[in-house]
Amino acid sequence: MKKAQRILDFLHNKENKLLYQISKDHIFKYKKTLLILFVLIILGVGLGNLSPYLYGRMVDCINAKQLDGVWQLILIYSTCTIVASILSLLESYIGEIISFKTTNSIRHRLLNNMMMTRQYVLDEYTSGELMSRLNGDSGTVTGFVLDFLTQLGQIIINLTISIIYILAISVRLSTVAIFYLPATFCVNYCARKYFRKIALKNKKLDDEQYTFISEIMKNIQSIKIFQLERNTSAKFKEIIQQYLKIKNKMICLSSIVNFINNLIVLLSSMYIIYISAVLIKDNVITIGIMVSFNTYINLLFSTVSKIWQINISKQSVMVSAERLSSFLYEFQSESILDGPKNMEQSCEKKQALSICFHDVSFQYASAEFVALDHLNLEITKNGLFAIVGENGCGKSTVAKLLVGLYKPNNGEIFIGEQDIQEMKLSDLRRCITYIQSTGVVFKDTLYNNIAFANKDANQQDVYYACRMAGVDEFANTLPQKYETIIGEDGSTLSSGQKQKIGVARALLRNSPIIILDETTANLDGKAESDMLKHLESLSKDKIVLLISHKLSTVIRCDIIFVMDAGRVTARGTHEKLIAQNEIYQKLFGK
Repeated sequence: MKKAQRILDFLHNKENKLLYQISKDHIFKYKKTLLILFVLIILGVGLGNLSPYLYGRMVDCINAKQLDGVWQLILIYSTCTIVASILSLLESYIGEIISFKTTNSIRHRLLNNMMMTRQYVLDEYTSGELMSRLNGDSGTVTGFVLDFLTQLGQIIINLTISIIYILAISVRLSTVAIFYLPATFCVNYCARKYFRKIALKNKKLDDEQYTFISEIMKNIQSIKIFQLERNTSAKFKEIIQQYLKIKNKMICLSSIVNFINNLIVLLSSMYIIYISAVLIKDNVITIGIMVSFNTYINLLFSTVSKIWQINISKQSVMVSAERLSSFLYEFQSESILDGPKNMEQSCEKKQALSICFHDVSFQYASAEFVALDHLNLEITKNGLFAIVGENGCGKSTVAKLLVGLYKPNNGEIFIGEQDIQEMKLSDLRRCITYIQSTGVVFKDTLYNNIAFANKDANQQDVYYACRMAGVDEFANTLPQKYETIIGEDGSTLSSGQKQKIGVARALLRNSPIIILDETTANLDGKAESDMLKHLESLSKDKIVLLISHKLSTVIRCDIIFVMDAGRVTARGTHEKLIAQNEIYQKLFGK
């Protein structure tokens, strides 16, 4: 009962519980494969531990000049060694396969949870910090847990066999363990907290490096244009130098620990040699027995050293495990917004919807000032609408709150008669299509870059949306037309072409509410005019909301909302606002 309670206490320890949970979710599901692995390990370790005994017997046979016995022992020894090597190869292969599967299982879940995490939580991390967790921490934790599980069998068998043989050979010689075990425990126990501090600094530097590299890859053209190659290279060299400092600390600490441990082993070995000499002189043991004892005591020493090493490695691994836990088990999912499905029917029937912001206030976590300040905005019918205002007045924030990327700090937002906080996110985003000013373009075909917006659309629907958005004009000039692979982040496209792709997605999605954030900013006059004509046609049975700084875009809207300092300060037609509103006059001139 006491033993069972100790196991429970071990598992309920916060750190051990976290590692156990990760193992349970991603490693223990391969129970059969793990069982095969453990059997191979037990057989391999068993045969490996038989070798020292056989070797000692061979030495004694040689001393006694019993050649017949030597040949038999050589045959048995060689067979055991070959079989142990084969088992080791199988063990390595199975271990690598499990490691690959579990690491990618963690990465898959981690990436999925990151995508489901509330946006304000993601805003606290840089892209490098997220990449570091995906690529670094997941592999670190998996490697440690698998190493621990595979070494656990070896440790138990090695400890059992070595202790049994040591005591059986000589109780007097085995007293060396009384000095060795507590001495090495004290050294490693004192050192582990320092290893953890160094590991934490190393992970933070990993985050910085991933972020820096990500920024370089995204902005490499700007780096070339402004001739920042040397400055960028110098900054990266600084990061490497910081790595070197941390590495030096780790090497120094490891060297000190290893030196002290080796000193303890040396003193223990000298003690064994002296006592062995006395016992051989008194004919208590033979030279062969001494060789066997030395082999088994060294096995004990190396096994105990492995236990301490696992404990030290755990300090680094726990840093990674804690970083993963925030997304594996503690993340704040957008699914908390799940609610009734009433709105789904409204979207499917394409009923006329309305938008209402009632006394809404919002502040980004990293911002000093509010983005929206008791904002009130209402659209009660279909039509073409616009939001205008100076940079930073809160225009894009209105759209982000409307699609549920963020929750307002105060106030209510309604779609139709429903508070969006009571709606299921999938229903909310089925009702609204929001195309941001910096549209995403994936490294895929042009066709697939548009078709993903509506998985139920057929090829004819996709091509129709492309014609309406003006994508057809440049698609037909590409080498493979719509099957042309677009470069990463649309590197082979102009900004205007990217915006046309965004509009095509909105048209294909065919939601009752469409929000376009500066999506005509980079279009030429004719392309903008053609697109606005189509949007005017669409607005007869949809709410089309444009966020824009271009007079040629907003002048054609039914209603224009003027924002200033997070509030709607005026609304009306272009003619009314240009005559009466100072902010609007400042934006577009009298």
